[in-house]
Amino acid sequence: MEIKGDIKRGLRLIARGFDDEAALLKDLEQTLTERESFLRDAVIEVEVADFPLSPNLLFQIAGAFDHHPNLGLAGVVRKEARPEPIPLARRLDPPLVIRHTLRSGQHQYHQGDLIVIGDVNPGATLTAAGDIMVFGRLRGSAHAGHPQDLAKGVYALAFTPTQVRIGTLLAIGETSGRDPEYAHVDNGRVVVEVWKDLTLPEVVTQETKHRRSHLANPS
Repeated sequence: MEIKGDIKRGLRLIARGFDDEAALLKDLEQTLTERESFLRDAVIEVEVADFPLSPNLLFQIAGAFDHHPNLGLAGVVRKEARPEPIPLARRLDPPLVIRHTLRSGQHQYHQGDLIVIGDVNPGATLTAAGDIMVFGRLRGSAHAGHPQDLAKGVYALAFTPTQVRIGTLLAIGETSGRDPEYAHVDNGRVVVEVWKDLTLPEVVTQETKHRRSHLANPS
């Protein structure tokens, strides 16, 4: 595996040319062991190039770092060498607003922005061609910018997802969940920052006004 970056700014372990998960994991463990004195207490992002990521592989990579408690795992991302362009004719649907909690086993897909007024429990999955906004706790999985749009983001009032994917990039990692946060792509990697400009989307406020007006003036 190739090591890039520096100790202060963070390191990347780049995995290329592996035919199966077993070979990748073996090389990762060997690299962490042989370079442990150099890596010291670094926080490392593992970048897998042109190799499919599976839930099993993600947990296996996290397990490799458990054997080296001095090292930190910032996340696991997949970087494709030549992503296919999205057809220009592709258009997003109007935003979809969901006003209930999504429970384990539920999967919601929308070809546009997806807004949840409620929680997303572990085991639930959100997939959207646009942004994903959760006005509640995000503890399940979220994939914004499906399938390849890296300009979208995942937002939540309490951001503790099982897995986050934006376009073709996937990341795992711990967040505090104490403040509203959002995930977006910066310089080819998924990063999480504080969500400062927290406002309800116009589609939500308009829908609320319409519902109140309908209740006040029933037909």
